[in-house]
Amino acid sequence: MTTENLSMTGAASLVDCVRHWAHKQPNDLSYCFLDKGREVDSLTFRELDQQACALAFHLNKQGALGERALLLFPQGLDYLRAFFGCLYGKVVPVTTSPPTGDRRVERFTALADDAEARFVVTSRAALTALGLSAPLPGLERLQWIFLDDIDLNARPAWQAPAIDREDLAFLQYTSGSTASPKGVMLSHGNLVANEAMMQGTFGNSRHSVFVSWLPLYHDMGLIAMVLSALYNGAPCYLMSPEDFVRRPLLWLSAISQYGGTVTAAPDFAYRLCIDRIPKKNMAEIDLGSMQTMLSGAEPIRVSTLERFVEHFQPFGLNPDAMFAGYGLAESSVYVSGEYIREGCTRSFGRAALEANEVIESDRDGLRLVSCGQVGVDSDIRIVDPNTRAELPPARVGEIWVRNPGIGQGYWRRPEQTEATFGGLLNGGSPTEPFLRTGDLGFITDGKLFVCGRIKDLVIVRGRNIYPADVSTAIEDAVDAVKSRPIAVFGVDVDTHEELVVAIALKHVDDQAAQPLIASVRGAVREALGVELGAVLLVSNQAVARTTSGKIQHLRVKEDFLSHRLALRAQWMTPTVEAVWSMGSPASERIQPASKYANPTPATSIPDRDVVVEFLIAEVARLADSRAEDISPEDGMIQKGLDSLRLMTLMESIENRFSVDLRLAELADAATVGALAEAIISKLNQGKRIALGEPASRDNALEEVVV
Repeated sequence: MTTENLSMTGAASLVDCVRHWAHKQPNDLSYCFLDKGREVDSLTFRELDQQACALAFHLNKQGALGERALLLFPQGLDYLRAFFGCLYGKVVPVTTSPPTGDRRVERFTALADDAEARFVVTSRAALTALGLSAPLPGLERLQWIFLDDIDLNARPAWQAPAIDREDLAFLQYTSGSTASPKGVMLSHGNLVANEAMMQGTFGNSRHSVFVSWLPLYHDMGLIAMVLSALYNGAPCYLMSPEDFVRRPLLWLSAISQYGGTVTAAPDFAYRLCIDRIPKKNMAEIDLGSMQTMLSGAEPIRVSTLERFVEHFQPFGLNPDAMFAGYGLAESSVYVSGEYIREGCTRSFGRAALEANEVIESDRDGLRLVSCGQVGVDSDIRIVDPNTRAELPPARVGEIWVRNPGIGQGYWRRPEQTEATFGGLLNGGSPTEPFLRTGDLGFITDGKLFVCGRIKDLVIVRGRNIYPADVSTAIEDAVDAVKSRPIAVFGVDVDTHEELVVAIALKHVDDQAAQPLIASVRGAVREALGVELGAVLLVSNQAVARTTSGKIQHLRVKEDFLSHRLALRAQWMTPTVEAVWSMGSPASERIQPASKYANPTPATSIPDRDVVVEFLIAEVARLADSRAEDISPEDGMIQKGLDSLRLMTLMESIENRFSVDLRLAELADAATVGALAEAIISKLNQGKRIALGEPASRDNALEEVVV
């Protein structure tokens, strides 16, 4: 391990990385957590090493060596204390989102069973913040370790277990479009190699400054941000996703305040900044320090990046800092990428792509951004997924990848491991398998371009239709659905597929629904020359996403065909409607989000019972529960509504009653009934907002986020 330039290229494990920096720069900041822009918790490299060691000692005393441990924390540094404590003790942490709501608790317990976990690491403060109590139903057999019971500043006389590159570091759970979550086995060697790849590409060092709001259980948040900062010996400033979504300016403010040089986010985050941060609020923001602003985790839209640069360049943003990255959980996180400069964005003929061919065309072409030079970071091939024959340049096929960051396979799933991690080229060496990504793409002029997912591809009368093309066509032409989640899928009718789109909207006016549907149909017809088989306007939370934020197109299709999709308005061809009508019986169908979902906001003060009925319907929808299981005495948080869902509830209240409600006021209302009374009280005081002008929350720095 070299020390002159503080490079970590000689590290065998993540534990080596922590110990290296704890020795070389013990008092330097490693991590700092921001709550609504304020510093509330921090760790130096010495403290990180010390506290990880103390927790590891305790875990090993409890017999956890070699076992799996679930981490149960909201966003914050306790998550990292537990994560590194597990690594030090050679305990395998299982990274996943914290459970809120009945269905999420069920998923959490199912994941515990799949991982064969024996321990849960949490704290009493974490359980309180998440509205949970230990043990969770179904997890009584697990041993619960509370950070509150451990003196993390103690210095145990303890011989730490030896860790080498091949040892399993953690299980990174991922979910595909329809499959149950799978645990990717990542070794210390995989992770160190992936960090070295990113360091070489980005040029990061201990002088870098990382800023991130991404979830710590997400591969891009944990590996591309948290662990990259550690690998480089650089400080990392963290905040919660809820803070970012509620007030995107906090992200850019942190970059400005701390001189952030590296950050990452999916495409929707850049669109949210454009839509929610007016230039007048940027007066004191300077983005001139930013060197790498990575876009990844979901399809990268050229138009989003161009709009983001145009919007924020006057405030110091260097256009050359924008970076398009491609990766997936099975490859740790990173495969390839490139700074978006001249020649990185190209326009390709749609008709040719639909025939799996690549022809550049400026006329009515599909604009794609390069995700890096092939062969720089990874061995990348484009392969016919059926014959496994490598395809020549300028042909569309499945992206196959080989690099040292690729994981060891799926936990306890040998057949799926062989199918995904054991890709053998026709005529290739059996000892050099590739990772089959399931993504479609092509190589031209030595650059990788990503088109979409094989499973998401819809074939309409012999043409390959990509969901990203459809959603882009709709957003470009229909202002009412810009930046809204759009799922695209095919429905088999007789001998062909019909193309269906489902658009998640906050509210839909009854009179505007059909003209909006007509505009959507026209936009797809004009841009792609394809007739839609159905347009579905659905509730705000109905379009499912993966943990990385990608639209789960096939999950939405399943919900539609099984009548579990909360429709607010719809149009279908007779053939699609015939297929849909053969779905679940009426007793099993999910009704529209609420009978109050679409009305014009009230001008008179409603009865309390009306408000309570509305709130129960909305809480049930957001909590994945049944209305009959919720009473006026129930609390929203106890029913599984986290900050993001509370904000969605707040928007529904504003849309229905035109009342300006603060998140803190919503959180302070202990029950559904108390919230109803607070709404009526505001209406009695005449505190309505103007129609079409939702209440601004950009100045609500002091609001409480639960």
